[in-house]
Amino acid sequence: MGDIIRFCGIGLLCAISGIILRQVKGGELSLFIRIGGALIIFGAAMLMMKNVISELLEITDGQGLDIYSKVLIKALGLALLTKICSDICRDCGEGTLASGVELCGKLAILLLCIPMIGELMDYAKKILGV
Repeated sequence: MGDIIRFCGIGLLCAISGIILRQVKGGELSLFIRIGGALIIFGAAMLMMKNVISELLEITDGQGLDIYSKVLIKALGLALLTKICSDICRDCGEGTLASGVELCGKLAILLLCIPMIGELMDYAKKILGV
């Protein structure tokens, strides 16, 4: 909980500093502060993601769920990457491009899950005796 509060504070501090510098200096330094803050937070998020992935793999290890955990981790990574990219597009004023990125991300996740859906359908057929 403390890490999240710390990174939210960093984000707010960088955003406020960027706004103040934009008004005072005309914006040339505010860009570097905002990019630096975003890189710090993104790096911290990747470190947290490493812990999440290792925990998920540890939970599913040896239970016959390896295939599902790998799909889950890939889908989570695709969702996060898509969200970050679409937010960047929206911040640049490109809402249509952001919507396109989100659509491609959703389709990529669906394509990733198709083999698993087929496997679940086979299990359903076996249970129903079809």
